[in-house]
Parts: sequence; C-alpha cells; structure tokens
Amino acid sequence: MNTIFKPGDKVRLVSYSEEGQPDNTPEYGIIVHTWLNSSGDEDCYIAFVGCKAPSAEKPMKPYVLRYYAASLQKGW
Repeated sequence: MNTIFKPGDKVRLVSYSEEGQPDNTPEYGIIVHTWLNSSGDEDCYIAFVGCKAPSAEKPMKPYVLRYYAASLQKGW
C-alpha cells in the first residue's frame, strides 16, 4: 500500500473559509491509522490535540477524527 502518512506522523489540519482563505487556527494531531478507501484515496484517523502544538507542560486529552489525507499537512 502506497500511502502519504504512517501512524505516528505529526500533522496539521488547516481549514478554509467560504472565501477560500486559510483559517489562522490549524488543528494539530498525530496519525493513528491509515487505509485506502474504496475510491483509492487515503483516509486517516487522527488523534487531534488542539489548536496549538502540544507541550509537555499541559497535555490535552486527544479526540480522534477521520479525514482524507489530502486535507492534512505534514509536521507542526
């Protein structure tokens, strides 16, 4: 399977406004699982940790969501 991401990769989700402008508050997360869907596109489960890169001082309880890999950017 040829995928963009692998479990453990740090990613960021940048949302866009209706006008097509990037939102200034991306969400940060870590890839939990990836797979190819029936259309051949890569889907991912991401454990999101909030709108700021996490720090060791104040860990946040993650929440897991599903996104297409194409909507994610690698790294923090």
